[in-house]
This record gives sequence, C-alpha cells and structure tokens, in this order.
Amino acid sequence: MNFDQVIDFRADGETFRGSVPEEWRQGRTAYGGATVAAAVRALRTKVPAERSLLQFSAQFVSVAGKDELEFVPVILAQGSNVTSGLVTGYSEGRACLTVTAIFGAPRVSSKSVDVPPVEKADPETLRKFPYIEGITPQFTQKIEYKLLKTTLPFSGSEPGVEGYCRHLTPCGGAEEATIGLLDAWPPAVLTMLEHPSPASTISWSAHFFQPPAHNLDDWWYYTAEPIRFKDGYATTQARLHAPDGSLAAWSEQLVAVFEKR
Repeated sequence: MNFDQVIDFRADGETFRGSVPEEWRQGRTAYGGATVAAAVRALRTKVPAERSLLQFSAQFVSVAGKDELEFVPVILAQGSNVTSGLVTGYSEGRACLTVTAIFGAPRVSSKSVDVPPVEKADPETLRKFPYIEGITPQFTQKIEYKLLKTTLPFSGSEPGVEGYCRHLTPCGGAEEATIGLLDAWPPAVLTMLEHPSPASTISWSAHFFQPPAHNLDDWWYYTAEPIRFKDGYATTQARLHAPDGSLAAWSEQLVAVFEKR
C-alpha cells in the first residue's frame, strides 16, 4: 500500500476506521507519521477547506496495533478565522493516540518574519541512508533518504541529523505529505549511541507554514538536533524544507530511548 492509501481511513458515521499494514510499521506499533496524517485527514472533513493546518500536538499514549484502528474527530471550537479540533485514536478498545490540531484562514499582517530558503545540494551525489533488516523500521523502505551529515545511528558520533528525503509512493495532499516526512528520520540522539537501542516518540508537536502545492515527490531538506538528552528521554527539534527550499514545517518531539548496555 502507498502512503495515501494507508492514511485514508473509511468513514463509519462519526468514526473513521483503518489499519496500518506491516510494511508501514515500526516495531510493535504503526508509523507515527502515518497515524497522525490519518488523524488530520479525518479531522479535515469537519474543517472549512480554505483553512490551512497551522499546528498539531500528538501524544502516542499506547501501541497502535495491527488490528483495525478507530479514530474519532471532534471540533472543539470554530471562530471566524480559526478552527480547533481533537482526534482520539483507539486500538483494541484502548486509547492509542490523541491529536489536537489548529486550522486557520489567512489574515492581514503589516509586518513579517520568515526563514530564508535553504540552498539545495544535489541529493543524487550524497550517501544513501541504508535499510538494515531488524534495525531500521520497515516503513523506511517507502521513503528515500540521502545524508548530508553522514553519521549513522548507533555509530557513537556527534548528535544530529541532516539530509534529504522524498516519498517513493503517492503521498496524498501537501499537509499529509509534510507530516509523512517530518517523522520519518531517526531521533537526532541515536547517532550518539554505540549499540542499537529502541526509541519511541511520546509526544510530537509541529507548526506548518507553506507546504508546497506541487512536486510533493521531489527531494525535501531535513535537519534535526537535540535540545536535551538525559535519564532516557530526549527533547529534539527539527525543520523540514519543501523542494523549493522554503520552510514547510518546524517540529519538536519528546522521545524515550531504551538504551541497551
């Protein structure tokens, strides 16, 4: 299944139902970029089309199992410019995911501040991020990665991730394509470790700026760094730039690292 198909849960009254196949999973749970994109798509059905996704906050509260998932979207508030909503996801009757999201219509600003676009390198000349059976999540076979910072996870090197990525399958709309790549890279602290160790995102928040309207399957630039890593928890922040170099999204995550010694 491609990314667009995986996140396309079917409507059943006020509930959206779907399952995430093995090829889009990571360890015991579903790929977080897929489940959050599915949640945002479900909530989108209740939001005026002219309002863009501005921000979401997700909490991965338990495992999203292999059986059918149930997502329940509700609108919390809707004003003249801004809509706030909540999606609760259930796996085998237990809450597995919550996503709050904010959508907004453009407003007039007399001043502006923006991030300069990145100067694009040629990804074709860069080292490819490898897929390693049993270590690299299965879903990463659906995304292509090229490394600017060539240190790999579990190499005992400096923290941080930098490179290019692109969808290898149809990826839905601009917002969904952005979500699918924003969570695709390994946590920025895993390069520091010397032995393979599981890691799991606990919470994830992202701000969206201008996701591109075309060339969604082209190369996107990604960079991430840790803010703090101690006592088995890492706080990281990341930026994802669209194929034209413009900033598409900014993200921060709280990650649990189950270090093996």
